[in-house]
Amino acid sequence: MNKIKILFINGGNVDYGGISTFLINYINYFNFDEFEVHIAVHGTNNGPRSQELLNKGCIFHQLPVKSKEYFKWKKEYKNLLRENKFDIVHANADAGNGPLLKIAKEEKVLIRISHSHNTQLLTTNKIRVMLNNIQKKEILKYATHLYACSKLAGEWLYGNNNFEIINNAIDYDKFKFDIEKRNEIRKELKIKDDVFVVGHVGRFDYQKNHRFIVELAKNFDEQVLFLLIGDGHLKEEIINFEKELDVNNILMIGNQDNVFNYYNAMDCFILPSLFEGLSIVSIESQANGLNCLFSNTITQECKISEKTNFYSIEDNKNWIEEINSLKENKKNDRNIILNEKYNAKVQSVELQNKYKGYYNKEV
Repeated sequence: MNKIKILFINGGNVDYGGISTFLINYINYFNFDEFEVHIAVHGTNNGPRSQELLNKGCIFHQLPVKSKEYFKWKKEYKNLLRENKFDIVHANADAGNGPLLKIAKEEKVLIRISHSHNTQLLTTNKIRVMLNNIQKKEILKYATHLYACSKLAGEWLYGNNNFEIINNAIDYDKFKFDIEKRNEIRKELKIKDDVFVVGHVGRFDYQKNHRFIVELAKNFDEQVLFLLIGDGHLKEEIINFEKELDVNNILMIGNQDNVFNYYNAMDCFILPSLFEGLSIVSIESQANGLNCLFSNTITQECKISEKTNFYSIEDNKNWIEEINSLKENKKNDRNIILNEKYNAKVQSVELQNKYKGYYNKEV
């Protein structure tokens, strides 16, 4: 059998971000004897994640940013499809999947997949909202298959139309608690043994609600340290807000290539997002055995541990009480029994079987 040629389209680079993590977790377990994997990206791709995928045999294609250079993007994207004759295009740009799949159909790609990874638009700009609604209609017209990371994400992008849920699976083994890594990372970050670490992983933007985290941190002394992993365009604004509130117990360490090691250094994990599709870090933190506090705007589909609770972000009272309780009753039991539905090793095989099923119907 000829290899199935598949193009994954990602809205940024593959070295950071939740959608990139989803792609990597699945592609890591692909059978490259059966699939020829291409990835279309924006930006540079020279980090360890990119290198890992290149070593596996993935082929990268860099495209212009559609919102900045639309006509150049369109020309290069069409050329990419014409030159490679892909069997499958799997688009991961939410509403932006519409024009991606429209062009894919024009270029005679038979299997066109739209994948929703979010539950809300990241802008209130009226023109962008109108464009988003047009693109949603294009998805329904040009996609052959509809995917979503959660029920909420599917309903947001596809309304009442049928869609399949593809879980944001992770490499369970990589995220198991490791006491040696805990000691190593805390030593590296100069965190004392008796300090209770509240962790968060996420880019600094509106969706992730870092202002809430700063306001929360103000209610604790320096025996409770808030460890923030990630970068983003709002980071300077959050640093200034931290200074404004005179908060001294936050440690920001930027993006980390091996973020899975840093969960070990934490004592609990918080995710006060305004909205999420189904956050991959919510699965990663639970897989590490951490007690987790999530905002109640996040779908409970992500709950895989009894150590996870959901709280309103209208005020931080319950968050303060829960963190204090965890601090006073600190336990080192990080063992957890995990459901296979979020195991990337298992879920990747299921996704590959879907692709092969689609392909066999078309050829």
